[in-house]
Amino acid sequence: MLKRAKNTCEWTEGNDTCSLKHGDVDPVGGGTVKLTPDHMTPHSVKSDADRDDPKQWRALCGRHQVMKKNFWDNSSGKLNTYAIVQAASREDKLVVFEFLKKFFNESKG
Repeated sequence: MLKRAKNTCEWTEGNDTCSLKHGDVDPVGGGTVKLTPDHMTPHSVKSDADRDDPKQWRALCGRHQVMKKNFWDNSSGKLNTYAIVQAASREDKLVVFEFLKKFFNESKG
C-alpha cells in the first residue's frame, strides 16, 4: 500500500493532497513523518477490510491519522471542534482566535 502511494500521505482536502513523504518533517505538527495504513471505510463500519485490496486502504501521515480519528465524536454525534482547531495551521488558529475574541466581546453587551 505504501509503495502504491509512492510513500506519500494521501490525505485530501478539496483539491489539495498532503503529499508529505515518509521521513519528511511535518511543517504543521513538527516531528518526522511516519506513514501508516488507513481504512478507506472506517473500521467501525467495515472491520473486515481486505488487507490485499489497495482500494480499501490509503497511506496517511500521523497528523492526518489523528485528525481523521478525532474530528468526529461517534459517541455524541458532534464535531470535535477542539481537535479540529488543534490540528489547524498557526495561521488558521489565529483566524479562529480573532473570530472568538470578536464574538465574545460583542456578546458581553
